[in-house]
Amino acid sequence: MRIAVLVGVLVVLGALPAAAQGALVLDQSQEAVTSGFIVGDQDPTDDFPRFTIAQTFTAGLSGPLGKVELHLSRLNLVEVPELPITVEIRTVSGLDPSETVLATTAIPASAIPIAQAPAWVPATFAAPTTVAAGTQYAIVAYTDSAYSWHGSSGGVDAYPGGSRRLSDTDSPEWRLGCGMCTPDMAFRTFVALQSLPAVVTLSTNFTLGDSLPMPFVFTAFAYGTRPQVPIMGDWDGDGTRTAGAYKAGEFLLNNQNDGGAADVTFAFGDPRGFPVVGDYDGDRTEDVAVYRNGLWQVRLSTGATYTTTFGAGAWPATVPVAGDWDGDGTDGIGTYAYATATWALRNSPTGSGVADATFVFGTPSASYPVPGDWDTDGTATVGVKTGTIWALRDSNTPGVPEIAFNFGAANDLPLTWRTRPIAG
Repeated sequence: MRIAVLVGVLVVLGALPAAAQGALVLDQSQEAVTSGFIVGDQDPTDDFPRFTIAQTFTAGLSGPLGKVELHLSRLNLVEVPELPITVEIRTVSGLDPSETVLATTAIPASAIPIAQAPAWVPATFAAPTTVAAGTQYAIVAYTDSAYSWHGSSGGVDAYPGGSRRLSDTDSPEWRLGCGMCTPDMAFRTFVALQSLPAVVTLSTNFTLGDSLPMPFVFTAFAYGTRPQVPIMGDWDGDGTRTAGAYKAGEFLLNNQNDGGAADVTFAFGDPRGFPVVGDYDGDRTEDVAVYRNGLWQVRLSTGATYTTTFGAGAWPATVPVAGDWDGDGTDGIGTYAYATATWALRNSPTGSGVADATFVFGTPSASYPVPGDWDTDGTATVGVKTGTIWALRDSNTPGVPEIAFNFGAANDLPLTWRTRPIAG
């Protein structure tokens, strides 16, 4: 059910920064790797040309393009120095990359595997560009070294939304480069999605806000039966966070935001503990943990499990939280002390160690924690709900909230979700 509603008064206390990489979700990809193509110059001692290779693609999502992945390997040529690969995002003119560079980064040689073990290698943009769904762009790769970028071969069009293009120092004009064949390079693109507010009434009644800084349209549905602890997470890696519940030591996870039956169920953790959702291994599918008295029992989406320790006390005096505090693509863990509004955040979800950040944000004995990536900058930051008022920070520091708004009833549990918009 979607209800057009205007609730509360919006208070924007600071300008939102330019969008960058947030909760990154896979958008476009071509994963066939039946051949390899040389990027760079495989023999700098000769007159062999230096090749630049590009792959055009059509964005399916609108938002900051935070990362691409290329399927690469070294050539193991002793006469070729191992230097970085420059990776750019460019606009497209006709079939070819233009000279307009929208974002750029470099992959260090140390990140590229040996020839016998090619693999996906990430290229993360510190200053991402915002792409528009339905618009074509180009990934352009070049280097003063020489590496193999793998892709498809033969007459099958592996990626209809774009194609390989190449140029070299002898023939700088862009071309397909293989007669009538239709190869595509192996690539993945990742677009950021913003955390959005949600509240749950009486454990089962979910209400999802559609936007920030002010939710205007809401989706409402009931999921599960009382008693339960409601949760939300991206259980299937499609980019959308959906409903779930922890009930008597059992997780019940739904891949849709509706009142349907759970798609995944499993028993895990101390039934007296409190559930904490996060992407603890950085694979873009969210995992679960159960916290009690400083012990974190973690179950990854793969089924692997481990334990770690951090914090002290049990819910509700200590509220466990998770988020990508340092923007490295993997969620860390933390605690919020309800009586003092003190946050303690650790960047790593494994091992042991003290907090990387400790500070006060919120009203002691009144605010409930709700961290999220509010500005799509790739970092989860703190937020609280005090009564019906949400207050959100764009950094993990004390201070005035950048955004405050009124959403939900005073006793509603605050959560975050996100949705994957589809082109068209």
